Amino acid sequence: MLIFALMSGAIGASSLISGFLHLPLWPTHTLASATSLAIISCAFTALASGLMCKEISLGGHRGKRLQTLEVLVIISLLSQLLYVGLLHVGMFSSYGPNCQNLEELEGDIANIDLS
Repeated sequence: MLIFALMSGAIGASSLISGFLHLPLWPTHTLASATSLAIISCAFTALASGLMCKEISLGGHRGKRLQTLEVLVIISLLSQLLYVGLLHVGMFSSYGPNCQNLEELEGDIANIDLS
């Protein structure tokens, strides 16, 4: 379970970086990469959560650190499901700037006053 939790954390961090890079400009070509990484990260976290639920159902004595990890994996899964849902809403709605034309985007970036 620990290995899957670490893998899902690493993929989740890369998904978060991709989402932050997508956020300021909101073009559709970066939305696909942010969404695909979020879905992969959510799948790994769900796998870790399933293994954790199996350990809980088997019972037995588990240390405090393992119980803390189980709670953090559950919280991570819920937050990633929310993130995937918000990206899904962003794909099919008009929320945010809709930059379909890259020439408009380049013109907006060129007109930014940096002083």
